[in-house]
Amino acid sequence: MGDCVEKIIFISRQYNTDIEIIQCGTEKCKNGHFYGPAVRDFYLIHYVVCGKGFFQVGEKTYNLTKGGGFLIVPGQLTYYQADQKDPWEYIWVGFRGVKALELLELCALTQENPVFEDIGVGEIFKSMIDGYGMKNAQLHVLSKLYGFFAHACQNQKLPEEKSDLKKEYVSNAINFIKSNYMKDISIGLITKEIGLDRSYFYEIFKKQTGISPKQFLIDYRIEAACKLLRQTNYKISDIARSVGYEDEFMFSRMFSKRKGISPLKYRNAQE
Repeated sequence: MGDCVEKIIFISRQYNTDIEIIQCGTEKCKNGHFYGPAVRDFYLIHYVVCGKGFFQVGEKTYNLTKGGGFLIVPGQLTYYQADQKDPWEYIWVGFRGVKALELLELCALTQENPVFEDIGVGEIFKSMIDGYGMKNAQLHVLSKLYGFFAHACQNQKLPEEKSDLKKEYVSNAINFIKSNYMKDISIGLITKEIGLDRSYFYEIFKKQTGISPKQFLIDYRIEAACKLLRQTNYKISDIARSVGYEDEFMFSRMFSKRKGISPLKYRNAQE
């Protein structure tokens, strides 16, 4: 299987009746690194931090990239392998318990639907590894796993609904911009507000709108400024602040770049 960079947190058995953490770890795989076919006696979730690979169970093969993850169910024969050119790095957590199946089903993670795609949970999985070397590693990893369950129960949908989920993320971002464009907001703040990785957010936003989130924000501000220029006699500096620009000169440059004329000339042309 080749040498890989691994870090593993082994947990002493605590016999938690609801959820018992077995182990947690991270692995940066070599090209083509694989595991299986093999069977586990506990639940195991892998989350892909970067790179590519595939997961096989039964007759099905799932290709996964950054932000994707897969569930291995106890007693299920599975196989997974890193990409030959862009091998994945993943974080895994193994667990069992009387509440395990119930919680997974609430997250729409089942034997029939073992994969998910949610970059928003990346920080939860990454923080699990912070428990390495802690005396209370069991509780630390357990708390993060419950954090994943809480997030996934609220946000995870079945595969056929994922396109609708992406539309919902973009819609939420647009609504946030429309409600806050007059404030000092950034794309980083927007992605934090809706809970997405910045690069993933950029990708789905541009795919659905045809423009970048930054361009959408600028265009929306400029159109709001045009309305104020047409309908009011406010000073240019007041209008600039009203659409999110503290610097009047920056506003004028941005306006001229988008409209081809200065704010003052735009106003005069409307008279």
